[in-house]
Amino acid sequence: MALVNPGAPLFWEAIAPENGLIWNRHGAPGIRPDPGTRVTAFCGAEFRIPTPNARAVIRLQRTCLRCADHAWKLRTGLDWPPSDLHR
Repeated sequence: MALVNPGAPLFWEAIAPENGLIWNRHGAPGIRPDPGTRVTAFCGAEFRIPTPNARAVIRLQRTCLRCADHAWKLRTGLDWPPSDLHR
């Protein structure tokens, strides 16, 4: 059974794409660390926390589905999508 913690701290960070216009929004456990800190997201992506000025840039974002699934399971203990979704 999965560890369930509805109040578990986690944060989301939009990361600049190497090419293209849409930034990827990744989730990671804990509280957002200081800028420049290297972080590994739920999905395994590695990135550095950007500065507040870099975070202020307006951009299109898409949420990493693997990170969203991990965050959902951490908070609820359930898989997403639920197996009874189409019943």
